[in-house]
Amino acid sequence: MNSFPQTWKDRDSGETFSRAHEWHYYPEQGGTPLGAVVRFEREGRKLVVPFFAKDDQGRPKAKAPDEPRPLFGLNTLDRPGPILVCEGEKDAAALQGIGFAAVTSQGGGKAARKADWEPLRRALEAERQVLVWPDHDEPGRSYAATVANLIGDECQCLLEQPEGTPATEGAGAADWLSERMREFGHDWNGLLPPPLTEQERQGLRARLVASVADIQGQAPEDWGGETGAKEPATYREIGEPKPYVMNERGTFRLTRSPGGDPIEQQLANFAARIVEEVTRDDGEERALTIAITGTMAGRDLPAISLTIEQFNRMDWPARHWGTAALTHPGQGAKDHLKYAIQLLSHQGAEQVRSRTTYTHTGWRRIDGAWVYLSAGAVIGPDGVVPGIEVDLGELAELYRLPEPSADEARRREAAEASYRVHRVAPPEVAVPLLACTYLAPMAQPLGVDFAVWLEGPSRSMKSTLAAIMGAHFGAGMERTRLAASWLDTANAIGLKLFLLADALAILDDYAPQPSASDQAKLDKTVATVIRSIGNRTGRGRLTADIRLQAERKPRAMALCTAEQWPGGESINARVIGVTMRPGILDLEHLNQTQADARAGLLARSLADCVCVMADGFEDRCAALRAEWQAWRTAGLEYGLSGRTPEQVAYLLIGYGIAVEHWIGAGVLTRDQGHEQIGNAKRILFDLAKDHERRIANSQPADAFVSILTDLLLSGGAHLRDLFDSRPEQQAQAFGWRGDEPGGVHIGWVNPAKQELYLLPTTTLEAVYSAAKRIDTPLNLRPTALKRQLWDRGFLLGGNAEQRDARSVDRTTRVVRIATNPRRVLVMPLGLIEQREDADQG
Repeated sequence: MNSFPQTWKDRDSGETFSRAHEWHYYPEQGGTPLGAVVRFEREGRKLVVPFFAKDDQGRPKAKAPDEPRPLFGLNTLDRPGPILVCEGEKDAAALQGIGFAAVTSQGGGKAARKADWEPLRRALEAERQVLVWPDHDEPGRSYAATVANLIGDECQCLLEQPEGTPATEGAGAADWLSERMREFGHDWNGLLPPPLTEQERQGLRARLVASVADIQGQAPEDWGGETGAKEPATYREIGEPKPYVMNERGTFRLTRSPGGDPIEQQLANFAARIVEEVTRDDGEERALTIAITGTMAGRDLPAISLTIEQFNRMDWPARHWGTAALTHPGQGAKDHLKYAIQLLSHQGAEQVRSRTTYTHTGWRRIDGAWVYLSAGAVIGPDGVVPGIEVDLGELAELYRLPEPSADEARRREAAEASYRVHRVAPPEVAVPLLACTYLAPMAQPLGVDFAVWLEGPSRSMKSTLAAIMGAHFGAGMERTRLAASWLDTANAIGLKLFLLADALAILDDYAPQPSASDQAKLDKTVATVIRSIGNRTGRGRLTADIRLQAERKPRAMALCTAEQWPGGESINARVIGVTMRPGILDLEHLNQTQADARAGLLARSLADCVCVMADGFEDRCAALRAEWQAWRTAGLEYGLSGRTPEQVAYLLIGYGIAVEHWIGAGVLTRDQGHEQIGNAKRILFDLAKDHERRIANSQPADAFVSILTDLLLSGGAHLRDLFDSRPEQQAQAFGWRGDEPGGVHIGWVNPAKQELYLLPTTTLEAVYSAAKRIDTPLNLRPTALKRQLWDRGFLLGGNAEQRDARSVDRTTRVVRIATNPRRVLVMPLGLIEQREDADQG
């Protein structure tokens, strides 16, 4: 919300103007607003007032900017294409709205000499094209000629209006765009941003660039205008000082008095220089950081690294160099200091270094070739690719691949070490874990959307076995040094799953917590993370200026260790479970495999594998997608349903990659490889069947029936017969102890029809309350729960009734109990008996 005045009284005429819905901020190139101009209107006339100061309450105050005045649109100069200079903020904003770099000077056509045109002179030196677009009148052409003279000989003017500009007096860029908006069916007032799609903006930019190609040149003499020699604020003339200097006393701005005498304004008591720009690329966004060195009072200051946002705030000198580093007070002093640092750093004899650092693992196409990034070797089809820098921060020691094997003997040595992992655990554990390990490098290309859930009691050595799998991605992986803990925040885990692209991310130790609140917090984290993995979505984020940031989707293959299964059908459906028991690991082979991991053999095996993958990477991905479809079809034919056919297909792809690697390294023959795949198919299909049963048991409908049965068997609730008395048969199974009913009355039993009649509200309250007591809350609304009970066949049909001239089946039925009609939920009696038999079995 702005705080500009709603009205403005003209000092000359005494008339009051009302504020229009138009104001234009003057951001500098870094984006910080220096001030604004506001448009006021009265009876078709306009008044433009500059606000480049603030009052004691921090509100905008009317004042022209200091000379030389900043240009409007400096923040657009980094946009590609020509830089267009217009007369007035409205015209410049119109061109900015379709993606052009467009600027103007503050104060109208007669104030061109008061503006700082230095940024456009530097643009010309950098071989950018600068074009002045004059308004269609004599003052407009005079302004264009003046601007061109002030900027330099290479600056060109549009010698006639671009095609499609109205022929009316004074027409300019905003009028040209207004005509184009009518073509799109928009009645645009020229004040608000044009409501166009990016495709439409691109089309307009291309159209305008083409139309001005043949109508540009030097401003004709009859346009008039003032020459650059009369401009007192020009610092490019021979013998004139630069606008800023740095020396042993600090940083200074050089200006002139009204009489033309040089004035030295101190901005800071230190000198700072940008020595390096580092672009940090995480695969979704590119963030710029800068390295700065400095001197103060003849001594060197510590080198510092800042993000571009931190640099723009200009609060870093005291933060990093202490309170002795002074930024002098004064309006715009910080902005001038920042500008001076940028200007002098890039004009100095020593060039500012520039490099790119990747902050994630996994596949990237760099210079036309696919490479696999890690904190160690960056691997392409021919081995290590030099000159590519990867910075994973605290994860670097865990995800550091070595160079691929130098010869076939070393390749076989590493592959044998990886294959020997089979000996550490039984096949039903080793196969799925090795499968997800070798699937991980293809997590993004294949769109893997599930996690492997390694469940077992404490001391079953889950984390130890998981660390062996993780050691394929770096020798630094150990039981106590894994990627993440379930006790981390969901945001922290999500960031690691994003950065560890195409790698195995181990999320360790989902265990019971000491309090219900701690357990609820942990369960919320698990639900957030697993849903994110299963849906391949990240958490939406906004920037400080309320723009949607790039989504950080999980890009890793997640292996989760846990002492219990997660709660809820939806979460269980997004994982595939592997169960461990204490004592199943072969400790002798475990010790040998841990030694292989520390020696880097497992990591070298994976390095060799991704080196082969990089050769013909795109064709390989296409072949694996087709193979995945075939495995998914096989899973469906086997009787798998839901997500499990896809999950098993992914794991079989991963295990197939491993087998091909072992065959290629000479560890297995082709026939042995086929046998391994056949065994893996059987193991993984059986594993999926077990997990489907686990998912079914975690459904709210199944949990409801199970809790209802337990309530009746334990006497926590009871049923009566149709005469509202104790049932003659199996009364104990219906909540009775002798002749005494237990707990709350929730319904009746009809042995003749083999049906239960349950009071809807009372039964739901009893079951929901019992579920909370055993920490298994049914997080489902009653209507949704009834629908699930119906879908599972646990709820029988109710009475039909007429609604809006159509027959609708209710979920409840009216039955007669003794002499009274009751509306009840109807469930099969056999359901309770089956559950009782299952519990006894």
